[in-house]
Amino acid sequence: MFGCHMGLEYQDRLSFLRNHHIALWDVLQSADRETSLDSGIKNPKVNDVEGFIRRHPKLRVICLNGNEAYRYFTAYVGFYNIPENIRIISLPSTSSSNTHLTIDQKVNRWKELKYRG
Repeated sequence: MFGCHMGLEYQDRLSFLRNHHIALWDVLQSADRETSLDSGIKNPKVNDVEGFIRRHPKLRVICLNGNEAYRYFTAYVGFYNIPENIRIISLPSTSSSNTHLTIDQKVNRWKELKYRG
């Protein structure tokens, strides 16, 4: 997608993101849960998405990784406070527990960013 190979080392991945001006940030700052399942989230505390947008005026696209991220974004952030020039895109979860789509289907949906982002 970006014409380069991204290494598996953590620092290589961070460098890749920085070099391509991609920020990764969870909708939720913190929450309580006993398992890794999003359905077990209790007491969610949302990140300051509006503040992030103000601090990054060149931001043009927010991609939400999965239905739960979209649900929390809608419930706690909403769309009414987001500038009109910023597009919100809901993408399928990359989690291995998301078995509704094959890996190829997930990759194809994420590749849409190349043309839409």
